[in-house]
Amino acid sequence: MSNKPNLKQRPAKKPAAPPKEPKAIESPLVWLIGIVLVVGAAAVIFLALSVSDDATDSSSAVAETAFAEILGPPLPPFSNPDAAIGMEVPVISAQTFEGERVQIGDDGMARLYGFFAHWCPHCQDELPRVTDWLGSNDLPDGVEIVAISTGVDQGAPNYPPSEWFEEEEWPELVVVDDDMGTIASGFGLTGFPYWVAANADGSVAVRVSGELTEEQFELLVASVVPGEAAAGPSQPATSSAGIRTVSADEAADIYSNPPDDMVVLDVRTPAEFEEGHLEGAILVDFYDADFVEQLADLDPDQPYLLYCRSGNRSGETIGVMQQLGFADVANVDGGILAWEQAGHPTVK
Repeated sequence: MSNKPNLKQRPAKKPAAPPKEPKAIESPLVWLIGIVLVVGAAAVIFLALSVSDDATDSSSAVAETAFAEILGPPLPPFSNPDAAIGMEVPVISAQTFEGERVQIGDDGMARLYGFFAHWCPHCQDELPRVTDWLGSNDLPDGVEIVAISTGVDQGAPNYPPSEWFEEEEWPELVVVDDDMGTIASGFGLTGFPYWVAANADGSVAVRVSGELTEEQFELLVASVVPGEAAAGPSQPATSSAGIRTVSADEAADIYSNPPDDMVVLDVRTPAEFEEGHLEGAILVDFYDADFVEQLADLDPDQPYLLYCRSGNRSGETIGVMQQLGFADVANVDGGILAWEQAGHPTVK
């Protein structure tokens, strides 16, 4: 036997476990609150960005094309002779580059409607020319001018048109056509640039397609000013001098018993002239680029019997002749149409 004391052995101690992390509270309410806070913060950030973007867009948004319509029957496509003379001009419902809705027409104002395409070289020449004229001249009382931006093509030169009009400092109202050219079609546009002059009663005074000189633009303005083309009412055919408008029958009396050296002046196109004209008439085409210069080359001391197709072009011409110093011009009211309707002869 062993004489050592019989001692019981203790089991070895285990190493102390590391302190436990505090246990998270896993309440559903806490989770819900956390989700709400996160989503709310994201929403605030998104809203702030959205407001910022919207403000930027609203200050810089420009409509190059927009919904547009015409109210009333459309005008036929422009032709020469022009069948639209005297027809009612449609009312325009459209918007500006800035998005303002406007309605134009049927309000007792005479107007010049100018149609421009940003990519058209002739339009690029004409817009600044008319802008300069407007900067140096006041439109007559009761006359307004409005530009229509149409034919817009993002892939064509000089885009966007809004910047073009701004760079040229166009001073008058501009409205935008839609992608289909609804306004342009409704006014009978066939080429650029294009002008429609409307009288105060809403009727077409004259339509012109193609680039205009400054003098021709002034004629266009004069075409819608009452009393501008003719100085006062018609005078009897016995008057031997003066700037006047006479009836077809009065013109026939002058034609049959002309004063010495009288010139019969036709201001239509060569094609119209060939269809029928007064015998002995000379032709000066109203649409020639140097039309005013050709008039200036005529002798202002001779008497003239003046006519066109319906009286519109000759009505503009007589005002120019008066400014050039012509003293004896008789304009045939209603033009060659009235002449023929009254039974007076023409030749081909």
